[in-house]
This record gives sequence, structure tokens and C-alpha cells, in this order.
Amino acid sequence: MYLSYTNRKTIFCLLILFCFNYQSETIDESNFFIYNDGIELPREDDTHSEQIILSPEIPFITTIYESVYINTNGFLSFLLPIAYFFPQITLTSYTGYAIIAPFWADIDASIKGGSITYKYSKEEDLLRKAKDLIQQGFSQSQTFQPKSVLICTWQNVHPLLDKENKKNTFQVAIVSDGVQTFSIFMYAKIEFISAYSPTKLGREDRYAEAGFTDGTPQQTIVLPGSGGETMVNLVKESNIGKPGVWVYLIGDRRQYGRFRVTPAGSDDNYEQAFAPVQPAYSSNMFPQERHNFYYEQLTSPLASTIPPDAVECQTCARNSQCENQGNGYCCRCIFPYLGSGLRCERAENYPVVGKINGEINGHKLDSELQGYIYIEDGRIHNSLYNMPLIHSHLQQLIPLFNTINWLFGAIHRFSDPIENGFALTGGIVNRSSLIRFFEVDNTTEQSILNIEQHFRGIESGVLYVDTYINGSLPHPEGNLSVSIGNNNIKYIKRSLGHYDAKSLATYTLISKVDNNSSVVYNMSYEVEDTLTFYECLHNPHRAGKEMVVSIQDNHIYHSIEDTTIRFFTISKVGTQAPKFDPCDSSPCHGYAQCIPNFEQHSYECKCNSGFIGDGIRRCDDINECTQSPCHPNAICTNTYGNFTCECKQNYIGNGFFCKPINDEIETCTTKICPQFSTCIQDPHTRQARCLCKEGWQMVDDTENHAPGSSKSVCKPKQCNEYYNCDTYANCLINENTQKYECICKPGFYGDGYSCTAHFCSSDGDCGYNAHCLPDEQRPGFSKCVCDPGFLNDGTTFSTCVKDVISCNIENKCHTNAQCVYNERIDRHVCLCRTGYKGDGITCRHEHSCLENATICSTSAACVYDPILQDNVCSCRDGFVGDGMHCAEILGGPKEQFLIVNQGQTILKVPLTASGLTNGNENRILYVPRMRAVGISIDCRQQFVYFTDTSGKTIQRMKYDGSEQKIILSGLGSPEGIAVDWVSRLIFWTDSLLKRIEVAKVDGSLRKVLLDKNIQNPRAIAVNPELGYVFWTDWNRQNPRIERANMDGSERKILVSDKLGLPNGLYYDHHRRELCWGDAKMKTIECVRDDGSNRRIVLADQTTMIFGLSDGLQYAYWTDWSTNKIGRIDKTPSHSPDSVLLPSGGNGKLYGLVAVKNSCPHDINNVCNENNDCTTGQLCLPNLSLRSKRVCQCADNAGLQCLLRERPPPPLPPQFG
Repeated sequence: MYLSYTNRKTIFCLLILFCFNYQSETIDESNFFIYNDGIELPREDDTHSEQIILSPEIPFITTIYESVYINTNGFLSFLLPIAYFFPQITLTSYTGYAIIAPFWADIDASIKGGSITYKYSKEEDLLRKAKDLIQQGFSQSQTFQPKSVLICTWQNVHPLLDKENKKNTFQVAIVSDGVQTFSIFMYAKIEFISAYSPTKLGREDRYAEAGFTDGTPQQTIVLPGSGGETMVNLVKESNIGKPGVWVYLIGDRRQYGRFRVTPAGSDDNYEQAFAPVQPAYSSNMFPQERHNFYYEQLTSPLASTIPPDAVECQTCARNSQCENQGNGYCCRCIFPYLGSGLRCERAENYPVVGKINGEINGHKLDSELQGYIYIEDGRIHNSLYNMPLIHSHLQQLIPLFNTINWLFGAIHRFSDPIENGFALTGGIVNRSSLIRFFEVDNTTEQSILNIEQHFRGIESGVLYVDTYINGSLPHPEGNLSVSIGNNNIKYIKRSLGHYDAKSLATYTLISKVDNNSSVVYNMSYEVEDTLTFYECLHNPHRAGKEMVVSIQDNHIYHSIEDTTIRFFTISKVGTQAPKFDPCDSSPCHGYAQCIPNFEQHSYECKCNSGFIGDGIRRCDDINECTQSPCHPNAICTNTYGNFTCECKQNYIGNGFFCKPINDEIETCTTKICPQFSTCIQDPHTRQARCLCKEGWQMVDDTENHAPGSSKSVCKPKQCNEYYNCDTYANCLINENTQKYECICKPGFYGDGYSCTAHFCSSDGDCGYNAHCLPDEQRPGFSKCVCDPGFLNDGTTFSTCVKDVISCNIENKCHTNAQCVYNERIDRHVCLCRTGYKGDGITCRHEHSCLENATICSTSAACVYDPILQDNVCSCRDGFVGDGMHCAEILGGPKEQFLIVNQGQTILKVPLTASGLTNGNENRILYVPRMRAVGISIDCRQQFVYFTDTSGKTIQRMKYDGSEQKIILSGLGSPEGIAVDWVSRLIFWTDSLLKRIEVAKVDGSLRKVLLDKNIQNPRAIAVNPELGYVFWTDWNRQNPRIERANMDGSERKILVSDKLGLPNGLYYDHHRRELCWGDAKMKTIECVRDDGSNRRIVLADQTTMIFGLSDGLQYAYWTDWSTNKIGRIDKTPSHSPDSVLLPSGGNGKLYGLVAVKNSCPHDINNVCNENNDCTTGQLCLPNLSLRSKRVCQCADNAGLQCLLRERPPPPLPPQFG
């Protein structure tokens, strides 16, 4: 149908009139929520509000928050204020900040006429208005009843350095009922959308942004036009039909882990978003068919409408990354966080808190559960409060804590690699349990108990759990007590995120009728448990098929005075039950751990992290403060085996982060709690407070502080109330004080909480200033006794020190000593640092050349080091080494250039400025979609070898890029590679297949060398001279650096302490050292090839090391934090610098190698062409054998191999 000219003209005019009217119907301030009676922010640039406490707490995207801050620059932030404007931080970048931004721009509130006002209210009129606006956008929100509204208004605010008098007026209202949270943005006037900030980072300000983020790009949504010129249209557009008004659903605690911000009017699943809130437990507590809520939600119609390659990426937790599993994506927590990927938490000690409701034996139960978890060794302490004498039968509730044991059990040493429940779930799990109690010889009469528990995860550093109990317990008359031995529970995986367990345990129930008589009942309980939790659909093998939880050393106490029942246990988790442990009777040092040898029924003692020594008689403290781990505005204090960071005067924080003190409400982010305590946010006062761990109590430390200035500390309770004694101690009453104390058993010494067996046979077993004398308390034994004028017990792990004034009062300690508190003598003493000897007032290096100049190399001199305040060996100019071993630089091998992998590009990096070019001449190779990671060179044939994780290949080429060739393909994920240029072998790690392989340099005769107990292998290095291969394994549960012979035999762990993410690795042939770079610890460290003499080459908190290579004078590394190549002189007392990277590449830097003009010194080739290996066999060096080599069939040799080891050559004839 055609319209006439007149009709078309009429319609056109009507459209213009409609558009004009539409634009004219924008809101003004009269449509805003009333805010005039609110609190106004200071009229200045870059400021923020006080902490606004929210009640109820509000869910926002993936987290529940109890406070918020208003910031000048047009946004609200959780956890901490962000006053200053950073142009490089945007809503869509990975910031880690949870933000609600109605108009995020560089706003200056100090310009006349502008104001910022906020108001937190529960007024009925405001709540009614908020509900009306929400229902206009979400028609199915009729049941939503708001309980609070936070209103913030920016009125006539100007941009920074405003020269055109442009002003904006807008408002945000955050509305919540504690379950759901909505945001309402209102825009009355937008005259500017960006600002110019010449004083801020020297760059032009970005466009304003509006939207929501939890700090990750995956959980970010922006309003239309955000970050562009069309931001001005927010005034005249809307998502509810009211120009200038925008409504969003920004949180729903019922959809935790699956929630996405939902705009009004979207096509999202309203039925799920606005379903009525269900109670914690349904009326039918024990249905026959159990459901996994998380699995159902994952496979819901809503999830199925999302592309399979993106659905999981939208739900990853902040501290996780989305990984492609081949058939889909899964969220994986990033070290050091653990959990399901939807929830990631640190592996730390946690308090456990929760309410217990229900009915037992017809009596209502209203109690509180409080506990504390020691995640390192699996110690678990739980208490039930409000338990008078009539509830003594509740001591039988031992299986109440089975799920806590499953969550936090320590992995025992007999187990294959496995993760405990906390590593699988992050603390979010549902439990349904049926328990039958009966006498051992009478199974017909049973008491049945049902338990339902919902573990809500970690909130503000506390694990919360809701518990409902219904049923009966055996309840004989009298005062009851319970004792139980060790027992094991096997959990079997039934389906995704679903474990079942059925176990039987026996215990003794003693009923004390009066002072003279008691009745003993031999009891059993049978438990049927079901656990459900979220587990990624595309990674069903992450959770083990079977998990065995071993519950050991159970102690149960009922304190009538404080109406509390306490349960103490040790929980171990593994793929099997633990076996006999030879370490049970080991005499290891008190600060050492025992490493058993089960085959030989022996053990090895190894000092704990923070100590160094032989593990039996000596474990000396390491001073961590030398690495400056604290904040610049904090003071680092070394403690025994650890260190503390304390903010300086006028600063507040935890020592790792310090900020100036102000009048804000203190939170656990800044609250400093004493040792043996944790910080919790008081739900009533909203203030942070310190809570001592279970069995400890807060007291004033009047012993170490003057009156009026004492600080609170946590001291242990009496052991009859809380069994915290050492294994080698008893809880006995002190006749003098009439108090229970932990007393070490005969043959052991200590304070009762830590008991150690120690003895001596000669003066050499004792420390300095001590002698070995007969022990009057132990006839036939001797002990170390301090000389006159010295204090302490004389053992080597706590050396005798001079009896002088406490050094915290008058510090006369040597520079190489530290002032530490000694509990045994109750004073601070000077103690020489590790590597030094002396009385603390005077300390000298253990290898001081002043006493013995012959320890220095002939190419070194004994010189005074003003930093160490001692004489040390230092190589002369033209030589490199540690002073005791120096290698000549002039005339020997020289570094010519570096070769570095940069993803799809491999670059040649000159070491002089004259070698740089303007074009791409330094680009050796470019292959689209390649990801070159590991790299090594064959210095004899001048080939460079590299791994390609994208193409799953190993390739080689000449130094100039010619003769490129794929020599191995079809690999898993090859990462590190090392070339043995002597035996003509290549070794590489495969992180996907979890193994180390070897082949000839041409790629033939491939063989798996090691594939057991390898989790995340990365870097690899070789020492052809000694026939060793070294590698790093950054397994987040047990990072380590290992060594083996080149045939895979005699595997040994060299380093396992103080490791985070060991990435780069090289072997220094001149120093005979193995060096590695740690991306988490941010260090480069070295040890001898036997694991001894560990030293730090670089400690720089700004680095994130990936690749590492050995030069003659320098160590080189690739830095992911700066995307540069760093270098540092390998001799002590040098500062790092960087190498200029040429053009021609793009992206992250991976592996690198320093190319020299010749190979290291001549090495005997035990696998020369005359070796006796046959066709299809690899010649692998093993210098521990008389033949110095073994012949092993390659995995791909087939019929060419004789499938047998050739015997070693015969002995030479004997004459005479």
C-alpha cells in the first residue's frame, strides 16, 4: 500500500513531535529519593565516606557484604574505599574490586555548587517507592519486601579542572531484603562524560563508565553507552520505560555461584530469580530421594541456553581461572586458593561457627557450635555450648563432626595424590545423615538420629554451618562420659558432586551413678552419610572415587561449670587408611618433621620451614626479615621460625598492608590480633574483635609490658578443660598452684605443649658455651649445661647466651644477630643468624676468611664486606664465582646473545645496544598461533630446541632460524626442555600427561622416564658431567624441586621448603649450583646439586619470574609483571637491571636461553658411539654404576629392541 505525500508528511511531523515529547519527559531532582537529610561528603577532590555498615547484609554478585563505601568519583566500593581516580582501572578490567558505578569519572567535589550526599534508611516511604520502581521492571517481584535502602546523590558535580562549567546530577539507590539486592540508577542531568587530568598519570582521562563488577571481567555488566560518547543518552533512555531510570537485580544469595546481574526487562529466567525463599530445612527433613542442588542448577534450562564454551567462564570465582577441559570449561582456583572454582578460599586455619536446632529425646535443642581447624596437621577442636549436666548424653554426638573431618583432614603420607573436601568445595557442601546407636551385644534396641547440615562456606574468615538434629540418643542415668578409639570412614563417589559413606564405630559409655559405683556400656554407632556439592560437569575425575577419612586421638570433655562439651580429634584423609608410621617414635628435633622410609622402617629428620639444621640436634631459626616481606610502613620482627609485621606509629593494618590511621570503623582488614587468635566481625556491634582459638583465652600481657600499656595476648586454658598437651606430655595437677598443667613425660623436656627428647654424649653435642654433664633427673643420661655467666638449657637448637640485660631494653646485638624472645629464660637475647657463629654480641661468618684465608680461591681475595660486617672471599676482576671457587671469564666462553620465546615469535636479543635493529631482523621465527614456551640449545651443533604447547610439538632450528623442523609431535603439553649436548639427548616435561620424557636429539627413540608422583612439572635442567636431570613441580599442595639420574633412578627431593611456583631452572656448571626462579616467592635461589647451601640471588617483590637462564656473569629471567628481561650479577651485593628487548614480537615472554660462543669444559661422554647399546635402545648415563651408563629400550622401538638390558662389560683380567 502506498501513502500519499500529504499522509507521509503528517506521519513524519507526528514522529518528530513524539520524539520531542519523549525527550522532554526526562526526570528531575523532584523524582529522586529524598536525600536532603543525609550525610554530605567533604567538598574536596578524591575523598570517600566512612564505612557504612549494612543491616541486613546484602548479596552482590558472588559475595555477601556487610559494609560499603561511597567514593567521590561516582561509584560505591565494597571492602575498602577507592578515593583516588586511576584512569587505567576500568569496570571491564581485572581489578579485584567489587564496584557499583552509576557514573564513574574524575569528579571534583571541591568546585563550588556541587555536593555528594548519602543516606542509609529503613523509612517506609522510601522503601515503598523503591519497591514500586522495582516492580515496574520486574513484574514477578511482587513478594519482594525491601528492608533497607542506601541512597547516594551527586548534585551539580563538576569534572576535574572544569573550564566550561559543566555539571551532572544523578542518584543511586541500593535496595535489599537480605536475600536479593536491586540497584536503581537515576540520571537528571549529564553535561560532561569525561575529563582531562594532566596531573594524573600524564594522560587524558577515559570516558565515564556505568555498571557493576565483582572485580573480574566475567562478572561485569555495563549500561548502554558506558565508556563512550553515548553516555549522555542515559538521561533520556531507560530499561523500565521511565527516561533516566535504570533498574537491575544485582544479587541473589539463593543463586550463589550461578548469579549474573540481570537488567529489568531482560529475557532471563524470572521463575528462578523470583522463586519464594525456602527455609533452611523443609518440613519433610528426610526424603527418600536425595538431590544435588548444584548439579541440578548446572543442567537447568537456563544453563543449557548458554553456549557450552562460555557457560562456566561466567561463574568463575574471583581467584580462579576458566580452563578448557576438551569437552567444556571448568573453573579452577588459582594457587594459593582452593575450592570448587565457583568458590575459592585460602588454605588457612579457620574458626567454625553455627547454630544447632532440633529435638533429641523429646527435648528441644538450642545450642551453638564453635570450633577451630588446624588445616596443616588436621587437628580439629569443636565445642557445643549451652550444655548443662542433663545434656551429658550429647557427648555421643561424635559423628556430628564427620563432615568437618572430611573437609579439613590432612593428607597423610601413605596416600596417593588426593584433595580433601575443602579443596573440592571451598567449604560449601550439604550433608544428610542417618545414625543408629546400639549396644554391641544388643542390636535390636536402637536409637536413631537424623542430621541435616548446610555448610555455607567462608564468610569474613569464618566457616558457617547450619545444623538440624532430630531423633534420640542412648541416655542412661548418672553422670556420663564417653571414650572412643580411632576409626575410619570410607566415602564412595556415586555421581558428580555426590559422596556416600557407611561406617561403624565402637565407643565406651560410662555412667557414674554415685561416687562409689559406675556402669560401663560397650556401644556402637552406624552412620549412613550423603554429601552433595558443586562439581564441574566437564571434569568428573577431579574428585577421587574413594576417600578414606581416619579419625584419631579422640578426646571428649564435658565442662559442667561453663556448660560446654568439647571434642578434640585429628583427621587424616587419603586414598587408603594410614599404616604403621616409623616416625611415631622418632627423636626428631622439636622444630623438625620426620620423613619415614617404610621399606627400611627408618626415618629422616628435616627441619621445619623457617629453620635450618640437621633436624635431630639442631634446627636454627632463619631470619625472614632480611627479605623485607612487610609493607614499607611496617616494622618486621623476626620470631622463632617465623616473623611478624607491625605497622609503624600512626599507621594501621596487618603489617603487610598499612594505611594512615583515621576514624573509620575498624574491620578485620586492618584489625591486628595477637598470636593464636583470629579476627571476626561482631554481628551485634559491627566492630572487629579478636577471638582466641579454642582452648585459649584473652588476657593482658603484663609480664612483657609496663603497667598501663599492656597488650592482650592469648594464653592456653588449663588442660583439664582443654586437652592441648603434647603427645609426650600428661595433664597433671600442680601441687603448688593447684592448677592443671601439661608436664612432659620422663625423658622429654619442654613446656608441656611441646616436648622434645634430647640428650648428649660429649661436649660436641652441645652448643657454644655449654658442656655435657650427667642429668640428675635421668640416671644414666647426660644433658647440656650452660657455662657460668650464660643462660639457657645448653642444647644445640637453643644456644647458651650471655646473661646480660634483655636486648629489647638495651639492644647491643651484632648486625648479623637478631633480638629474639627466649621463653625458657623469659627475656630477649641476641642470637646469631644462620650461617654465623658467636654469642650474639659478636657474630662471625662460619666460613670467615679472616680466620682461614686458604678457603678463598687463588683467583679471589679476602675483603671486608661493610654490609655483612665481616671478611668474605670475592673473585677478582675477570673472574666469576662465589669467592671460594672462581672461573676465568676472559678467554673462556662468552655470552653472545639471548634467545627468548614470545608466544608465536622467537627473538634474538643482543647483549649490546649496537646489536639492536629497528626492523624485525632480530626475529628468528614467527609462526601464527604457536606458543613457544620452553627453550634450550645444543651448543655443539648450534641448534636451538623449543616446545610448542599450542601445537603440542618439539621443534629445533639453527641459531639463525634456518633448518626449522618438528622432531616430535602428538605430545600433551610440553613445557620445559633441556639438551644434553654430550650424550646427545633431549629431556622435557609434559604438564598434561604429568611425566618426564627423553629422546635422542633428532627426536628418535622416545621414552617415558618418570610418571609417578608428578603433578605439575614445568622447568627442567641437566648436568651432563654428573649425569643428573633436575626438574620443578609446582604442585600447589607440595611444590618441590627434584633430581634423578638420567636413567630415572635414585630420585631425590632437593628443595621442598618455602616454595610457591618454581618456574625457571638452570644448572650453573661453574658454581656447581642449581638455581630456580619462583613466581610466587618472587625470588631467584640456588642450592648445590645435593640440595645443600641454599642461598638467595634475587628477592624482588615486583617480579613474576617465568623463564630463567644461566649466563657466565649474569642470571637472566623473563618477567611477567613487566614483560621485560631482567638480569642480575651472580656475585653477592648487586642490584638487578633489565636487558633491552628488540622489536618484532608481541605478547608474554616465556623461556629464554643465554647463547655462549662455546660449550662448557670438556666432559667425558659415557655414551659415545662405541657404547654397547643395541638397535632401539637409548644409552642413558648413570654414573653411580660401574659401567656409568644403562641401555634401555625406547617406548617406540618396537621389534628393533632386544627387550633386555645388556650386561655390563666383564671385569678386566687380574694378573699376578
